[in-house]
Amino acid sequence: MLLDATTDPQIHDHADMPHAYYTFLAILAGCPDLACRMTALARATFTSKSRTSHAVVAIEKRGWVRRERCK
Repeated sequence: MLLDATTDPQIHDHADMPHAYYTFLAILAGCPDLACRMTALARATFTSKSRTSHAVVAIEKRGWVRRERCK
């Protein structure tokens, strides 16, 4: 997912959200049931599992996602 040079600052300024968080949320929004395994999210965003986990924890603290065990 690519954003133009004007969109990134707008997201950060208006939502107080780093571009990476927006990318994770956008990927999740396109997943069935709005859910995705962490490894699939890492692959989809071209980030490491560790970076993905840290970002999702930060997003979860903001109340924007909820982590659940896989069923």
